[in-house]
Amino acid sequence: MASQMQRFGYFWLTIERDCVEYVRKYHKCQIYMDKTNTPLAPLNMWGLDVIGPINQKTNNGHRFILVPINYFTKWVEVSSYSHVT
Repeated sequence: MASQMQRFGYFWLTIERDCVEYVRKYHKCQIYMDKTNTPLAPLNMWGLDVIGPINQKTNNGHRFILVPINYFTKWVEVSSYSHVT
């Protein structure tokens, strides 16, 4: 349901959780659910990259960039840091 909504151009951060909650509450989804296409395990494919040190510091003195990527949904978050431990 969530992937079909995303194909139509809708997206928000909790789309999968909202769809799961909707299906759990909807009685017909529980009775007629197609169980042949359900994954055996949850799809958790995350990548984590650290970029840096960057030669020029930013305005707030940060020289490193942390980039976590969800490969399943292609969602990327980026944040900068002054030092990495």
